[in-house]
Amino acid sequence: MFVLAFAFILQPKKIRTFADDFTATFYDPESALDAALEIHRRVRIFNQSEQSCDVCFECTIGLGYGEVFEIGADQAMGNEMNQTSKLGEDVARGGETLITEGFYSAVKSRSDVSYVPRTHEDLPFRFYRAEPIEKVISCKLEFKPKTWQTATPLGMTQGV
Repeated sequence: MFVLAFAFILQPKKIRTFADDFTATFYDPESALDAALEIHRRVRIFNQSEQSCDVCFECTIGLGYGEVFEIGADQAMGNEMNQTSKLGEDVARGGETLITEGFYSAVKSRSDVSYVPRTHEDLPFRFYRAEPIEKVISCKLEFKPKTWQTATPLGMTQGV
């Protein structure tokens, strides 16, 4: 059911499922990052809902951008695919989105996401954690006395 919702809402190019993993290819890296952030957001909302159980669900996501070889209707392979799979399946922790160097290069100018460089002793390549930047809206409130008017049967009464 989750994959089906993912397909309709986030519109990836292709989806492949295998056990508890799924792979999606997108037309551009921006859409893939939007999908990852939206998946994490929706999982958090579900975990806070009355429908959740005692155990919270979490997703781990790896994103890559580069050359891949598409095989058939729903498979892809290549170095970028291997790195992405390693990040999403083995390295990322619950709620994390880890991205390859190629993906970072394609989306680093986004102002709504921060990128934290990460390392892992078993990985010979650079990667980053992508995190949404929470926007805080601040405002200054000033209270000033205001003239008010009330309607009475005989006309208007003005007060301070």
